[in-house]
This record gives sequence, structure tokens and C-alpha cells, in this order.
Amino acid sequence: MRTNSKGFTLIELMLAMTFIAILMIAIAVSTIEVMHMYSKGLTIKSVNQAGRDLGDSIRRDAASVGVVKSPIIQPDAPGAYGLGRLCLGGVSYLWNTADALQQGSTTGVTYSDNKAKKIVLARVIDAGGNYCTKAGTNYPISVSSQTANEMLPSDNGDLALHSLTLDRVPPLTEVAVPNEALYDIRYTIGTNDAGTLNGTINTGDLSCIPPSDANQNYNFCSINNFEMIVRVG
Repeated sequence: MRTNSKGFTLIELMLAMTFIAILMIAIAVSTIEVMHMYSKGLTIKSVNQAGRDLGDSIRRDAASVGVVKSPIIQPDAPGAYGLGRLCLGGVSYLWNTADALQQGSTTGVTYSDNKAKKIVLARVIDAGGNYCTKAGTNYPISVSSQTANEMLPSDNGDLALHSLTLDRVPPLTEVAVPNEALYDIRYTIGTNDAGTLNGTINTGDLSCIPPSDANQNYNFCSINNFEMIVRVG
């Protein structure tokens, strides 16, 4: 006696396996894309938070001083050794350039009591604005970690201050106040890939290298411009 046995044919099994394989690939691709978006979001959030915290700190320090002594010395100032500085009287902000923080770079200012650690962006107690005053032909570059507080959430230069400019806002004569001034401060904070000498930021326009570039690290790259008006005095 012949009995009928029901089941899937070989073609039906192949079609089912093909569908499952496509579904698994789609899930894997979607998961990877979601993780990339998540990493990008965390990077952007980190840069934006660091920029806001720095702005709040500078604004408070500027408002607490009477007169700004040498408001800013750019990193390329003669005798500055690549160390940028913003002096606000009793407090100064010192930073290494982004290039100086790159892995393999032989330049960059380190802490006097920890030669293995480079300054990223430090708020330093600086009575009299000494870091903006030349000692002979050079500016002071020896910084103790006991008087400094790092403002960027990285000990290895994962973030960097890429630029900072300061301009005094011309006062209106009818409302000018003695010993008081307004300054327009613009600064750019972004990631600084410590794994390469060139990083992943275009130095020309200060933007992230696009994903099509072979050296890109787009999901972990973010850069943002900040601007504020601070009152001094």
C-alpha cells in the first residue's frame, strides 16, 4: 500500500532559506546603520556640551575681572611655542593646537609635573595674567596640574580647540561705562583623531572629512562653531 507523505519540496526550502537570508542581512545592515547614527549622535553631543561648558566658564570669569590684561595671544605668537592663551586677569585659558595633540607629534606643551600629559584646554589660576606676559623673549609655558583644570573631556586630545578669536565690540559713546567692555568671542571645538597625524578634520574649512574619503572617521567626527558676547568689568 502506498501512503502519501506531505512536506516541502526542494525548491520551496530554497526559497524559504533565501528569504530568511535576505531578512537577516537587512536586519544586520539596519543594526549597523543604527549604531553608526548612535555613535555620531554621541560625538555631536560631546562636542556641543564641551563648547557650552567652555562658554559658560569664560563668561563667568570675564564678568568677575575689572580689566582684561592682554586679552588673547594666538598660538602663532612669537615665543608662544604653539600654546594658545586667553588671559582674563586672574584666570587664563591655555590650549595646545590640534596638530600638537596628534599622536606622533613632537610638539605640544605638557604639564610641568606630568611630562607625559599634554595640555588640551586648561583653565589656569593666573593672578596678574602672567601667562600673557613675556618673560624676556618668550611666554611662560610651564603649567602645573595643581593650578589647572582641563575643560575638554579628554586626556589624550580626542577633542581639541581648533580656533579662537576675540574682538572688542566698539562702545556706544552715549552708554559707555568706564572700565567696562564687551568682547565678541568666537571659537571652534571638534574631534581630533589621535590615531593619525592629520586627523579627520579639513583644516581649510574646519569640517569633517566626508565618508567617501579613505581617511575618514565620519561617525566619530564632529566640529562646531560657538560665538558669544562677554562683558568684562
